[in-house]
Amino acid sequence: MLKLLATFRACFSLYRKKADEKQKAEVDGLTNAELVRFDFATIKLVTADFSVSNKIGEGKFGVVYKGTLKSGKEIAIKRLSCNIDAEVFMNWFSVVARLQHPNLVKHLGFCSEGNKYMLVSEFMPNANPSKRVQLNWETWYKIILGVAKGLEYLHQDGVLHTGLKTSNVLLDEDMNPKIVDYAISWFCRKSAQLGNACAHSAPEYCSAGEYSNESDVYCFGILILEALSNLRVGESYQSLTDFHQQVLKIREEGRLSQLIKPELSVKCPEADVITCIHIGSLCVARDKTLRPTMTDVILMLTSDLASR
Repeated sequence: MLKLLATFRACFSLYRKKADEKQKAEVDGLTNAELVRFDFATIKLVTADFSVSNKIGEGKFGVVYKGTLKSGKEIAIKRLSCNIDAEVFMNWFSVVARLQHPNLVKHLGFCSEGNKYMLVSEFMPNANPSKRVQLNWETWYKIILGVAKGLEYLHQDGVLHTGLKTSNVLLDEDMNPKIVDYAISWFCRKSAQLGNACAHSAPEYCSAGEYSNESDVYCFGILILEALSNLRVGESYQSLTDFHQQVLKIREEGRLSQLIKPELSVKCPEADVITCIHIGSLCVARDKTLRPTMTDVILMLTSDLASR
């Protein structure tokens, strides 16, 4: 499939130019929003002092709470668990705060409590798609393509996600996907345990701590495979090796159709699901030089599926 990319790229460049113009128009209304430094007393108030009833999630880098401002606006507050140097945090925040894309959760501001920091973001009303088994194929396709576009945008801006997985994808009221926690591990990496990161990380990161655009592409491939197929990655480096061998064997034997989740096979077009699983298998190539770029992925998704 990758051999066809060179043929499509010339036509695709025009498509991307028009899409980028449309995207710019969509986010222009967001770029002038004022970023706020919330005081800690306000955050305690809107979360009812970080009440358990307002806890909406917990991950590797902290706990997320729901808050409601006086205006009635709902927000999400991620209380980061790692200690962060103030200068490091502000340098990081100055980068991510300017990122505006329809498929990225928007940062509204931040709060500090000593050397602990909190990120204030827009609130997403729907759970991540891995918890929603009743999605139709059109919505699944929109989610996969939207995540690819969000990741491509980050890469074009020189930003790595460094931890993409299904729990990092949330849905808005219109079921549009939005990526969260982008680049957070950049300043929390010292507190992260490398040995525990292999389940959804690229081989080069597990073995040598190296991370790149290609590593993000790998994580995107895992996301597709775990969302649409019965394949799962274990928690150890050996299980990651076994996973790669399994993917390669199934693809070479032309048995990708056997991987489709039962709940998807009865209501989704098999050819389209297989195409997405195949794209996912290309993204998880052990040799990172063989992985497609996110622009290539979008090209494959739009040229192979959107026209059907």
